[in-house]
Amino acid sequence: MAFWNNHLHLHFSLSFLGLLSLLLISATATATSTAGIRLGIIRKPSSDVPVFREAPAFRNGDACDRDEKIHVAMTLDSNYLRGTMAAVLSILQHSTCPENVEFHFLWARYEPDVFSCIKSTFPYLKFKVYRFDAGRVRGKISKSIRQALDQPLNYARIYLAEILPADVKRVIYLDSDLVVVDDVAELWGVDLGEKVLAAPEYCHANFTKYFTDPFWSDPELAKTFDGRKPCSFGDVFLAKLIKQGVHNVVLKLSEKDVKEYLKMMLKGLSCIHGWGFVDADLKPANVLVFPQEDGKMKSN
Repeated sequence: MAFWNNHLHLHFSLSFLGLLSLLLISATATATSTAGIRLGIIRKPSSDVPVFREAPAFRNGDACDRDEKIHVAMTLDSNYLRGTMAAVLSILQHSTCPENVEFHFLWARYEPDVFSCIKSTFPYLKFKVYRFDAGRVRGKISKSIRQALDQPLNYARIYLAEILPADVKRVIYLDSDLVVVDDVAELWGVDLGEKVLAAPEYCHANFTKYFTDPFWSDPELAKTFDGRKPCSFGDVFLAKLIKQGVHNVVLKLSEKDVKEYLKMMLKGLSCIHGWGFVDADLKPANVLVFPQEDGKMKSN
């Protein structure tokens, strides 16, 4: 369901304090006039929302085609607003065609101060905000993972195809703690071929910190990673969005096709069960089966 592309040219850094200094200022700072930046400091009524200076207007280069859109999806939450601001600024700063980038923010609830902060800090930004219903994953998140990972908004990326508008066929997803140091168009231009998702593979994470103490104290669960080199992806990926539900086309499958796809599903379940995980939402709509232009069914 995913493949690793060795030619991705984006590099990400978790250290973005220097980048934030371009935006984040104290409430007592003095406003200055700079070319391309309007006067003033944006102040927020809520103490929970940081204060940011208005960012400059980033404009397209002469060679840019305004019809070529790049869609970027991120979560939006007051707790991680600094990271989101840094990520957005880094994308605009390093883009040859920043006006072609359209942002799609996902939040679990309406936060007017956060929305105003985005609008005032990036007044020229093209973006939309969508509400993610946390109830869709509540009760399905493993209790074995640490608290920072069990927030429902972390799983909104799974539902991008259902949340984003039908005209968005392809999207780049970024976590809010990533900073882009190259042109995002490099990732956007990756050829997915017949695959539906491309992501860099990360195999250096300390997985002991991902799970709770009860997980590691369980003799059977603790054996999950014995003799294995766990890798992950998901902090950043490029994906095709499949809009059509399979319930309308599954009846067209032959018995041979059904057996083949069932075999693939069972292999996948066997794999994740071997890692100590259980799929709590297995249903036809969650299986990547969709029609191709030639009318045949294709599974990825």
